[in-house]
Amino acid sequence: MNSTSEHSRTNILLLERLEAAYNALSSAIYDPVIIVNPKVAKGKILPVEGVLLDVSQVFFYAEDEAGNRVMENRIRKFPDDLRVSYLYHESMARKFREIEEVLTERDKMKVRIHVETLCTLMEMYHRVVIAHQQKAGEEGFLQFPNYLGGKVGFRRGGVILDVPSFNPNGSERGYNLEIGMLRETVDRFDLAGHLTLGGVHTGRIQTYYEALRTVRNLFQDHLGFEVETVTK
Repeated sequence: MNSTSEHSRTNILLLERLEAAYNALSSAIYDPVIIVNPKVAKGKILPVEGVLLDVSQVFFYAEDEAGNRVMENRIRKFPDDLRVSYLYHESMARKFREIEEVLTERDKMKVRIHVETLCTLMEMYHRVVIAHQQKAGEEGFLQFPNYLGGKVGFRRGGVILDVPSFNPNGSERGYNLEIGMLRETVDRFDLAGHLTLGGVHTGRIQTYYEALRTVRNLFQDHLGFEVETVTK
């Protein structure tokens, strides 16, 4: 393999790892509204195609009365955890959008800076999850983001990414390893070759911003909880 193709592969690997992280994080925004449905849990329910989680276990697909009780309890006991989690997801979604812009501009230094900042945000989210799990115990709902992987098509350039998994076991160690691999990959990223960059995080029903909006509207419109306001 010549150096040019090796460089191109490094570029693609960065996009694949960004895509995997995007899928994991944009699914994790639903953690506060996931409620196990005992009736459904007994059967073998497959996720809806294109959706990264089993919608039968999301509050707005669950039975209203049981779901309301669980959600009201979470709002009453852990309002700051809900708000802080949402705040970090907003920041990470914004950073992915900025990475998309600098990839399209082919600005190597800005790509590195923005990916490093994303990794820092992901590390800070790790602390949020740990603090919540220690405080909430069995009532906890925030988990370490994970994604099983799969093929995703680009909007531009006709590139098909073989997207790797991201912390498939949902463990703390796995999450930290993924952040380390993302940092390592961006260190070797060089923009060589003729890969058409951009079009990252495509090919799904909901984008990160759409998922944020869905969760925000659920909390604010249905449950009367201002999830975007962090308590001082």
